[in-house]
Amino acid sequence: MVHSITRKVVAAVGAVGIAAALVACGGSGSEPESTGEAGVFDPKAWEGSTVRVLRHSGYDADVMRSLFDEFTEWTGITVEMDEVPFGNLRTKEVTELSSGLSTYDLMATPDYWLAEYASADWLRPLDDLMTGTATADPDFDLEDITPRLIEANQVDGSTYALPWKFNTGVIAYRTDVFDEAPQTYEDWLAAADAAEAAGMSLIGGSLGAANAPEYFLDFVVANGGEFLNKDNTEAAFNSPEGKEALEFLVEIMGYSADGQVNRAWDESAQLMANGVTASDIVLSSVASTAASGAAEGKVAFTPLVPAATTSSFMNTWGLLIPKASQNPEGAFLLMQFLLNKENVKGMAEGGGGSVVPARQSLLDELSATFPSFEAQKTAAENGTFWPKITTLDAARTAVAPFVQQAVLGQLSVSDALAQAEDAVNAAINP
Repeated sequence: MVHSITRKVVAAVGAVGIAAALVACGGSGSEPESTGEAGVFDPKAWEGSTVRVLRHSGYDADVMRSLFDEFTEWTGITVEMDEVPFGNLRTKEVTELSSGLSTYDLMATPDYWLAEYASADWLRPLDDLMTGTATADPDFDLEDITPRLIEANQVDGSTYALPWKFNTGVIAYRTDVFDEAPQTYEDWLAAADAAEAAGMSLIGGSLGAANAPEYFLDFVVANGGEFLNKDNTEAAFNSPEGKEALEFLVEIMGYSADGQVNRAWDESAQLMANGVTASDIVLSSVASTAASGAAEGKVAFTPLVPAATTSSFMNTWGLLIPKASQNPEGAFLLMQFLLNKENVKGMAEGGGGSVVPARQSLLDELSATFPSFEAQKTAAENGTFWPKITTLDAARTAVAPFVQQAVLGQLSVSDALAQAEDAVNAAINP
């Protein structure tokens, strides 16, 4: 059975700083009632019930679906799953969660939506399920999940989701163009002539409206700057670190392939695969694409430079339980089953490396197969969380036009930063 792993979940809880005291969450409303002995873990305790799942469609959805029969054999619980495109997921989740109904028992979500959901009291905290001897699978091995990635799924000290994968930016670069991994901005720019001699642009650039904020802000945090201040009450990137980051971004985009202000992450990765570009920032989910095709065997990865204190922004994809769920215990069993080591490994391998596992052991074990995993492990250990504020989407979106205008030469760096700062502050405090 692939549900069995190694270490104990209760010991792991202390390792990630989760409170030992149980969180009072009220009655579960589970159907049917548990048939197991009180206080003893029994996967058959909710036999005959159903868990309904909502998630985004994509590369690992089919692998996840293929595991349900085995879960049913292990627990006697039936699983039903709906998939929607990522672009529609937040609207679907907000509609379902705000209704107060119990259509779904388990939802997939990026951690940067959790603050909004938790502040609206739509979610069930997981802490008591994680520490409860009747609900916590002793073989789950929570300690193997990178602690900072669990932290990313906490709001005000409560854990609302557990992650199976994460996204963060790393530099992909052609080893036949770069003599070694770039360690500074100057190192990166120094390869421009070599890229041109090889018939390639130095960089692509994912500066479409949806991607430009993260692309730019990755440079800011890698340079020791911040997106927002410590209280998350106003913009903080209009700083010496932010100015240097945007100046470099403008400079390096002078060596980029045409169309950068309209490009998405997957399109930039495809440029590398096609031999058009020699380097780029790539997200975890598209790193394997960048190293395929004409670039196969010629691409290596490194965390962002100069990365003085941090590496890049990162987000996880985790599973949460709505407060209105009628079967939270069954949902937590399924969560542990899907997120165990063997099943996450299957999703990582089935996705060709596009699923970057949150489990530390898998990042080590699979790094020989997927070379980006080593750099992504470093990024996960040192990366920056998106701030837990309910207006995050609006605040991030507000940055995009000013970064684009700076790159296109329509605004000076100073004016772009000042105007972006005003727009972000207005978005945070509408």
